[in-house]
Amino acid sequence: MAREVSEVPLEFDPLEEGEFDDRDIDVLEPEELEGIRDDAPHLVFLIPGIRTNGWWAQEARRQELLWDGREVHFVPVRGNGGNTDRLSSWHLLSRVGLPSFRRNFSSQIIIISSRREYASINIFAHSMGSALFSDIAENVAGQLPKGKFDTVAFIGSVCHRRHAQRLHGCAELFVNDVGTKDYWPYIASTARPDSYSDVGFAGFLNGFAYDRFFMHNHTSCTSLEHMIDELLPLISTTDVRPLGAPLAEPPHYNTLIYIRRSIWGVVALVVAWLLASAIF
Repeated sequence: MAREVSEVPLEFDPLEEGEFDDRDIDVLEPEELEGIRDDAPHLVFLIPGIRTNGWWAQEARRQELLWDGREVHFVPVRGNGGNTDRLSSWHLLSRVGLPSFRRNFSSQIIIISSRREYASINIFAHSMGSALFSDIAENVAGQLPKGKFDTVAFIGSVCHRRHAQRLHGCAELFVNDVGTKDYWPYIASTARPDSYSDVGFAGFLNGFAYDRFFMHNHTSCTSLEHMIDELLPLISTTDVRPLGAPLAEPPHYNTLIYIRRSIWGVVALVVAWLLASAIF
């Protein structure tokens, strides 16, 4: 049961004070939504990544927020129904055991979004959570009332670039927030180039995703400030404001590309030498 949300004057901005607790209620600028009930809230699914219980998602769930005069319902999506119930570094590297996570993610999103009418249905996904979501996005979107999500936003993503077109087709708006201090997507793409890309560090850099660049690391991109300032204004709209530093290139990116290729070359030589030794 959502707590009662009361309106506050539009000039009030708790972000100026840097305080976020149960008493803080943001009223964001209204926009017109036709054909939707006046009391229909916005629904935002939050998908965490590896080695986390997703406390940033739980913190967001505690907030009472309004966007265009409607409540915003944050819903964490995680787990596979197992004992640990969270993604691990083993899952990231081995890709073993992921089907149960995909099924559980799909069930949570489909069941919860079908319980009532929502003004918009959105996804904010972090790290490996975005990669798993990309695997189920097309199937899940087809079961939504509109047949697609309103906004899909990735933060600190390791999603492979080959999924960009699919994600673009599953949402009215597909945004990828890049952290120029976030090296984990680069590391993941070096360790498993077949499964991950460094889009959370360098961007998709194609026409299917709207990349936005911020001075974030892998943790700060999940802050409540970023979610309220940069992600919430994206829901239920097709207009993207040029936020952040769109022209800021990740530091020494060309050098990092050469380093990654060198690592792959050394690994290939070692594997070839081991195979040759085994044969001869």
